Amino acid sequence: MKTLVIDTSTTRSVVGIVENGQILSQSELPAGYSQSKNILVHIQSVFRDAGVEGSDISFVTTTIGPGSYTGMRVGVAAAKCLAFAWKIPLVGICSLMGFVPISDGNFACIIDARMGGAYIVKGCKKGSVITYILPPEVCSIAKLAGVLEDVDVVLTPQKERMEEYVGKVELMEMAPSVLHIAQQAERKFFDGKMSTDGALTLMYMRKTQAEIDREVACEVACEKQT
Repeated sequence: MKTLVIDTSTTRSVVGIVENGQILSQSELPAGYSQSKNILVHIQSVFRDAGVEGSDISFVTTTIGPGSYTGMRVGVAAAKCLAFAWKIPLVGICSLMGFVPISDGNFACIIDARMGGAYIVKGCKKGSVITYILPPEVCSIAKLAGVLEDVDVVLTPQKERMEEYVGKVELMEMAPSVLHIAQQAERKFFDGKMSTDGALTLMYMRKTQAEIDREVACEVACEKQT
């Protein structure tokens, strides 16, 4: 079973092809938020390097957030188009669960949520087994260091932006793991947790600044009318 993996939720975007627990090919996009310019080129690259065709892929998996609003939409749009063209299922995975620590122990994954917050998930790694002990949530920057006191390492794609907020815990910057995303997606696939009609619910987890501004404008307008 071959899986195409797409993750464009953060500044460390990756694509890859995995078969039966082995990475056939993978490619990391240039750092930053230029996914729309690079995603198709890198997808073509991993197919060429793996020596496979679209007809060889069993399903497409893409991260569905949280992360960059524009970034995650780019990856999901690409995944939907390819799944539709190849007539295969889609599987969505939380982008926070794409990061894997090197050593055993308690860990957390964080992604900058901007506006004074961070997306976070906490877990424990024992050998090849990862158990998540805190579901994905939004944590304020003011509370972040306290939430991370019981972990051994914090994983993030954006170390420079987050290092002043995590306290004394070790902070490690890394790209998402194509293999780990594929493994989670494969479990969901065999459990029937997939999309066969192209529908995926994105994990925004918080409102955009534009949505907040519109709500404030509406409240101001309502107050003026009363």
